[in-house]
Amino acid sequence: MVQLCVDDIIPILRGLYSHTGRPVKNQIEILRSFILMAHFNETRIKKWIQSLHDAPLLALLCGFEPDNIPAASNHYDFMTRIFGDFFHHNIYPPSRYHKPNTKHKPKKGEKLNNLDKLTTDDVVNFYLDGNDDNDRPELLLQKLFDILAVNFSVDNGLIDNPSSTIASGDGSSLHIHSNPFGRKICNCPNHHCDCDRRYSDSEADIG
Repeated sequence: MVQLCVDDIIPILRGLYSHTGRPVKNQIEILRSFILMAHFNETRIKKWIQSLHDAPLLALLCGFEPDNIPAASNHYDFMTRIFGDFFHHNIYPPSRYHKPNTKHKPKKGEKLNNLDKLTTDDVVNFYLDGNDDNDRPELLLQKLFDILAVNFSVDNGLIDNPSSTIASGDGSSLHIHSNPFGRKICNCPNHHCDCDRRYSDSEADIG
């Protein structure tokens, strides 16, 4: 078993907080909390916090004292530090008292104005013109992933040939999971019939 070490990202996390005033606490511990949260496929922070209270072992694995577990608000604050203002406008769950913006809502019989779509050519030309996207909201999260996952895997021999490794992003041709039941092509009223079925990807792994 290889133990995940998060010490290398401490300088990055410290830079997200003020160096004056009350010292911040539990930065690394909250990061471990999010890692465990993802490991257990939990997507609701409040429910995850309750799980930490119900299972002290999980709290200890995060680095928390079972009787002093940070609240959900501390986890949300950590996410705000990572994503900045983008978090509040695009990620943070809207208030139940929030009123939808109807200022640009079309009147009866009218349609919404067409929005300019970003094409592949626009993206290519953006970089060919010498621009960069260092202000993208996910940049810091990608740096943390690079240190914690990629570099860590290389240092521990989990990636055999780092010099010839190719990282694929969105839109890449990757093996996917498939539906083990396939798609019906018959007209049988019984859904569980034994007729032939169509599978969209014959090479897909079922999992």
